[in-house]
Amino acid sequence: MRPRLFLVVAATLLAAPAFASSPSASRMDDALPPQVLGLIAAADPIPLNCADGTCTALVSSFCLQEDRPPPSAGQRYQPAGAGDVTLVVRRTDGSTTEFSAAGLLGYVSEGDFTRTRIELSDRRLASLGAAEVAVRIAPMVSLLPHTERAPSAKVAARDAETADGAPPPTLRLSETGEWARCWTASESC
Repeated sequence: MRPRLFLVVAATLLAAPAFASSPSASRMDDALPPQVLGLIAAADPIPLNCADGTCTALVSSFCLQEDRPPPSAGQRYQPAGAGDVTLVVRRTDGSTTEFSAAGLLGYVSEGDFTRTRIELSDRRLASLGAAEVAVRIAPMVSLLPHTERAPSAKVAARDAETADGAPPPTLRLSETGEWARCWTASESC
């Protein structure tokens, strides 16, 4: 029985270099990025709490792409979609102002698609002359995953359509006569 176990182990080790250059291995390298997320709209301002150099708020989010992997804790996102996040700033003199938060906030997954942390550095808060800050989330705010490697053009286009509120994929009969998932009306399956 031991010679058979040795043969299995040896065959596995010898096959590893061949698998590394196989199409299956390259598909693993081209793994899809995490899901595009949507933020739950909030008409009332959500206060950011400041501690240890960062102001944060935990907000509710939801998955927009069931077929993609959920985000892991610490996954960074970028805002997209038709909606906007607004900063509500109360200045040290007591005045209040509101403006787009575009480019000012960070968005980080808490480890699944239902909770996203919004971040603002204390330094940025100070540059705003703010005593307190909150965020107001409009409808149709989506978050695109930030990845080290840019996704393929097809994946990026699908993500942008999803973020902008495109309908979910549909099943259509492809040119070869098989059922296929189509993400856009113009896409050939």
